[in-house]
Amino acid sequence: MCEKVEIKWDEEYGCYDVEINDPDATVAEFEEACQDLFSRAEAYRRYNDTCFGCCFCCSERIPVSRIDLLRIYELFHDMDEWDEKDFRRWAEGVAEIKRFGGCVDVTLGVDECWICRFWVREKGICSIYQARPFACRTYLCAPMSRRFEELRSQVINMGQDDLVPHLCEDVDEIYLEKNAFAKVNSYRDIRLRDICSKRLWRQLTDQRKD
Repeated sequence: MCEKVEIKWDEEYGCYDVEINDPDATVAEFEEACQDLFSRAEAYRRYNDTCFGCCFCCSERIPVSRIDLLRIYELFHDMDEWDEKDFRRWAEGVAEIKRFGGCVDVTLGVDECWICRFWVREKGICSIYQARPFACRTYLCAPMSRRFEELRSQVINMGQDDLVPHLCEDVDEIYLEKNAFAKVNSYRDIRLRDICSKRLWRQLTDQRKD
């Protein structure tokens, strides 16, 4: 159980909420807290008693960061033979890149049924489960508090901002600014406080919050 990041059911509002108990809590520890919660049979799920065989979340948009793609890449490649150009070609093949004016969105590609390309329909499982992205690991098939959703969103957005220059050329200047994801290859090396807005950080760490 992760003590630095606590996820618990809020009876008053009928949703899962998140609290951060350590200023050095990392993105990886947020992931682990979510996984620990949903590994328990008593965890509340909106549609089924178990996640096995359900692809509801796999049919959602799945944004990715460079760290997410590196985790997946490592499943299929020998990292001792790492090559940045090969990684970029591979990433362009598995990810879907969309431009909306000056904005760029990078998500995992989907199949003909608009379900994640890594979902194995015949077995009802994810083929990259042990390396699935942050967005998948922190998706709760249950109501989430505004704080929870905002924390998740801020991590995802910053990860996308860092990834875009690695895959795209001629991007807006905002994507060229360095952030907490720059030159980092693991979520264990990124503190949540370095991602959160000051307002959100106060809410997540104030044990008296309403």
